[in-house]
Amino acid sequence: MRFVSLFIIFIASGFVHLFSLSSNIIFQDSYKHAMHEAQKLHKNVLILVGRDVKDNLIKDFLNSFEDDILLKDISKKNVFLIIDVNNEIFSEINLKRSPVLFFVDSKNEQVKAAYIGSIKNTVQYNQEFLNYALGVSKLDNITHENNESNNYEVNTLHDKVFFYKTLGGHWRLKMNGQDKKLLPSKIKLKEFLVFKDENEKNFYAFPKSLKGSIYFSEADNEEWKLFGQIKS
Repeated sequence: MRFVSLFIIFIASGFVHLFSLSSNIIFQDSYKHAMHEAQKLHKNVLILVGRDVKDNLIKDFLNSFEDDILLKDISKKNVFLIIDVNNEIFSEINLKRSPVLFFVDSKNEQVKAAYIGSIKNTVQYNQEFLNYALGVSKLDNITHENNESNNYEVNTLHDKVFFYKTLGGHWRLKMNGQDKKLLPSKIKLKEFLVFKDENEKNFYAFPKSLKGSIYFSEADNEEWKLFGQIKS
């Protein structure tokens, strides 16, 4: 394929900066740069993460597409990000299996879907993946396979309230349609992770085990109150 040959030349040349195979297809080795680019283009991000990113995994990914037409159609909906040259993703979410394809909403960096396993099988034979990639299915409902979501999402019994961790390592709270950025708190609790709302004085604490109850406090010196139960 023309795209494969061009990208192999790109790899051989040793460049690691933003590179475009066409006006629609973008390869980027930096998570931050890719998110910034995706936000400018008003696109979602398709991220390929694996232990062999530089060579075989990239070629396997590109070779999985039957033709350039499908690749172009998908690229119109998403920014392709070939990543982890600098271990930006593995260091944050500690993937147990590789490779993984992620769909990420560039607006809030929320992981919308994750697909683990053979790249070729996912690209060619997973209809759900193709529906997301081609924009047939909207990324409204979170889809995770093989329980990888435990690395970056904490759901509550309330469907509209959950915490999630971006692939960049930042925690956020999605509550009743509002997206709140959380900052690490100076408060230290032995069994809990504690965060402070960026725009408010609220503090949130959920167990490191990701099981049990979540608590909140309206100030750093007030008692903790029950916020909700973690959905198992």
